[in-house]
Amino acid sequence: LGAVPRIVFASMVAYLVSQNHDVFAFEMWKKVTKGKFLWFRNNASTVVSQGIDTTIFILIAFAGVYSFTDVLNMIWITYLIKIAVAIIDTPLVYILVNIVRSHRRTEDFKT
Repeated sequence: LGAVPRIVFASMVAYLVSQNHDVFAFEMWKKVTKGKFLWFRNNASTVVSQGIDTTIFILIAFAGVYSFTDVLNMIWITYLIKIAVAIIDTPLVYILVNIVRSHRRTEDFKT
């Protein structure tokens, strides 16, 4: 249990940095694409931010505990899994956006 504070710290730092990057990148791509290509904005921002998240977390949590080769393997394997999930969740993003938009339209008619 001695590694738990290190893992918690790694998680918090990785989350803070990667989420800030994700929001910044998504907004940047939104401006570049003039609000179009949601699939691209979602995946472009997520692919990079997940790389940042994975790298920061694993380096802080496990560098010096495992060999350099093991750490690199952890980064690549974890990153590939996260990218697969990000690509698979793209249809879910479209579904949720459509639900929110239809809900907003319904609320507009009530006022």
